[in-house]
Amino acid sequence: MKKYLFLLISIVLVSCTEKNAKEIRIDPSKRLYTVTDKINGANVEDLNFQCYGGMLSQLLYGQDFEEQVDVDFLNLPSTQPDYKSMTGPGRIVTFVMLDEKNKPYLTTSAGGRGVNPTGNPVTKTYELNSREVSNRFIPVDSLKEDAQKILLERVNGDKQISRYWKEVNSGTAKGIFKLITKGQYKGRRDQLVRFVSGEGEVGLDNMGLLRMGINFQDGKNYEGVLRVKNLSACTIYVSLLKNNGIEKLAEKAIQLKASPSSYQRVEFDLVPSGSDPEGRFAISLKEPGEIVLGYAFLEPGEWGRVEGGYHIRKDFIEAMRNNGMKIIRYNGSMNNMCPDSMMYTWKNMIGPLDERLPYTGNFTPYATHGFGIFEFLTVAEAADLEGIVGISKLENPSGIKDMIEYANGPVTSKWGAARARDGHPDPFNLKYIQISNEVRVNPDRLREYFQKFKNLATEIWKADSSMYLFTSINVRASNNLNRLKGTYNSNPEYIEVREFLRWVKEQGKEDQLGWDSHYNGRLIEPDSTIYRALGLELQDVLLEDIGYNLKLWPLEENGAHHTFERGITHARLQNHLNRWGNRLEAAATANLFQPEAGFMTFSQGRIFYDSDSFWNQTSGHVDQMFTKEWLPWVLDTKQEDPADSLDVLAKTNDDGSVISLYVVNYGTASHEREIKIDNFNPESEIKYFQLGPHVKTARNSGENHDLISPVTYTKNIGKNNYFSIEFPAYSFVVIRMDKKL
Repeated sequence: MKKYLFLLISIVLVSCTEKNAKEIRIDPSKRLYTVTDKINGANVEDLNFQCYGGMLSQLLYGQDFEEQVDVDFLNLPSTQPDYKSMTGPGRIVTFVMLDEKNKPYLTTSAGGRGVNPTGNPVTKTYELNSREVSNRFIPVDSLKEDAQKILLERVNGDKQISRYWKEVNSGTAKGIFKLITKGQYKGRRDQLVRFVSGEGEVGLDNMGLLRMGINFQDGKNYEGVLRVKNLSACTIYVSLLKNNGIEKLAEKAIQLKASPSSYQRVEFDLVPSGSDPEGRFAISLKEPGEIVLGYAFLEPGEWGRVEGGYHIRKDFIEAMRNNGMKIIRYNGSMNNMCPDSMMYTWKNMIGPLDERLPYTGNFTPYATHGFGIFEFLTVAEAADLEGIVGISKLENPSGIKDMIEYANGPVTSKWGAARARDGHPDPFNLKYIQISNEVRVNPDRLREYFQKFKNLATEIWKADSSMYLFTSINVRASNNLNRLKGTYNSNPEYIEVREFLRWVKEQGKEDQLGWDSHYNGRLIEPDSTIYRALGLELQDVLLEDIGYNLKLWPLEENGAHHTFERGITHARLQNHLNRWGNRLEAAATANLFQPEAGFMTFSQGRIFYDSDSFWNQTSGHVDQMFTKEWLPWVLDTKQEDPADSLDVLAKTNDDGSVISLYVVNYGTASHEREIKIDNFNPESEIKYFQLGPHVKTARNSGENHDLISPVTYTKNIGKNNYFSIEFPAYSFVVIRMDKKL
């Protein structure tokens, strides 16, 4: 009997404990610290068409005719549900590249051995060296026999048409198309178009980024530039076409003088007589003749660009503003990993867009300097964001003062006048510069990096003593800066860091240097892993060791996908960043934009777009839920037993009139909680906003922009200021409470 009585008492005690555990207690008087609203920022780079094809006002893609022929005719898989599918919506983009024997290869990446850069002294007219080709490249003889035949015909025959352009042909007209590699305007190749015989039209059309269509709006003007070489005088026609490629919304005839040895600059303006969100732009001949195209540009008139008429699309800036970011970083693999690293210098990023050289990027072999550091600063200016720019560690220190003058100098200075000639008379007010990107952690690499950093920093601070500089060194589990406590004096990587920061301190610049450590977000990672990845342990050790107060700016939260799972991860990481917000200066997430039509790698966009619309993925909605009403104060939230899958953050505003609770359930089970509020008399009705539940792979598509979006609920608060809410598995909930007046 005593045994059963003891068991009964034990059950009762456990039940009481479990009931007490289902409680979250909030007291707005128990404030911990304030958090900057820069904790939710954005990261953009040349990855996934965020710049060229995205924010840049250029509506055409394949502007330099650099790409080899199309690959869509190969009928690569288009129905695979996984993100690595090669064609169709969400595809990873595939290129055709040639070796020195004109043999074609397929690849989804420009990185790796074998790629010949365009800008370095080793420039070749071909992309690959067959003796050094890596396994990232698939040779033509790996394809089926019929696919091999067609591909070789297109590479070597009379229908050599650059990747994103298509043949225009009407009536009985016959044409020849060649990709030439001698005497070209810039880059590796240009496009020859020859009208041979017959009547009708011969030419090319372009449907914009990944041929998803150009959004033509009735009655709005579109401005363009061509670079054309032609043996004899001729008339070319530029036109705006409907999606069917036949009906013309606008057309203009342009008479060209003979220009057999140089590429003449041709400007034009077109106004469509109707609208089409998936239109085409065409260049054609209507009588026998020949032209060579080296560059093509089309942008909306000033109506579609940011104030001042700069080459930045207004619709991208509006989408950015809607998500509430306060800081934005422009840096990435184009800085430190592309084969053309010598090309990534600021003086290649200024001057007229049609005169800037293309270069070989890490993710695309056909990158452009049309969008560079100063276009990015225009983006930051237009969106009212703080802009951080990355520069190469290979920049010449003796010339870096010229860059500062170009960015910030008066128009009476040499480089300030150059900026004005480039169309931006007002200074950019550049305040933040990062040197290189994601430096590898080993003693030799760190030593070399820090020496180059010192050389550049010395000249930058001479030119502008107020400039704030950033390192870019990750603290990952796989490197020797990850676990430091108790071992740092025997850690060779840490010793290099310490000596560098001692130098910074000697310069009196401790408050003008930030450490940017990128981090991967995973729901399963414990707090201790995230703590180290952000650089918080490094910060603790440096303070203990040499009294150095390291400023932490983790400016790139990374993930492989853009699905609902990534969004829930992002919400949990935002909770972490807020809880550690008294030790962080700012934070940002990669990547901001991504087209629905395809991607290069790391399909992690937060805002998706097509030719005429923008929509949030889950992580974009999370941004809005945190920033729509920014509350600076973090509260000491009591959750009796947090050993489940709920992650809870509570915040309030300066006058304590609002409390918001941010709850991420990153587990597979639903949890109910009683919310109890002390020292706060709330209105009788609260609002809460819920994302989820959804399956991990769910996403907002071009066909359904709003499959995943916050749902608003209301709930009445009971007596004694408490209420219960169930947090579904795999969900993010924001609960807002107003103080009763």
